[in-house]
Amino acid sequence: MKTPSARFRGCEGLPFDMSGWKRAIPYRPGEIDYEQPAVRMVRLTRETAAYLYSAYTPTEARYEKGTRPKLERFVEVAVGDAKTDARKAALILERVWRRLIWPHPVPPRIREVGGTEEDILERGYAYCNEASRVFVTCAQVAGIPARMTFHWTPDGRAGHSLAEAFVDGQWQISDSDINVHGSSVPGARANCLDLMRKRDVAEAFDRIVTREMLGVMGHVAQGAKYSDLFHVMGICNYPVEEFPYKSRLLL
Repeated sequence: MKTPSARFRGCEGLPFDMSGWKRAIPYRPGEIDYEQPAVRMVRLTRETAAYLYSAYTPTEARYEKGTRPKLERFVEVAVGDAKTDARKAALILERVWRRLIWPHPVPPRIREVGGTEEDILERGYAYCNEASRVFVTCAQVAGIPARMTFHWTPDGRAGHSLAEAFVDGQWQISDSDINVHGSSVPGARANCLDLMRKRDVAEAFDRIVTREMLGVMGHVAQGAKYSDLFHVMGICNYPVEEFPYKSRLLL
């Protein structure tokens, strides 16, 4: 499968200026922030779809057991005696959702962002991009391939981040802000491409994602729908073996 050209890569491959997004969430120097994964993403378009859903992401997790013991314990509690990857992914997603709350209810600590996935779980709240990377990392610890996805409305004014997990031979969305995954709609195992291209899939998810759930992710414009966030997208490999365990460069 042909690798897409540079014009589809990173934030420069998007149809709007991303500088304001980075300024909106203040990270300390050296933290894994919104931009570090996003600048590595590939925009999902007609030209890149086949590559992103075939060769882009390895479909075998490459986690080395014993390197992230805290996450291993978190995953062990989450999955219990679940046998299938689909069930394990759903249980990990639910536990991340229950553990991490949106930062707005705790304004005195809103600037405490970034850090390792262990740091994020310990403090107990996260923006969507951090919650999604926690899920992605925990899924890989469980042996399930997973990756980050970034989303914007067509005008770039509203955005979101979630994930995709590879289960039963295909990718499915995994939204840790609202505990919705690809098989939340009966009979479906939808991924980002499905929500972008298939009207029936988009309408099905719009029915199950409530106004309250949209509010959690800050998608509160009048008449807003979940599927609005599947018009402009990027997909980023966030492999557990490449991004450093110690994400703080300045200690």
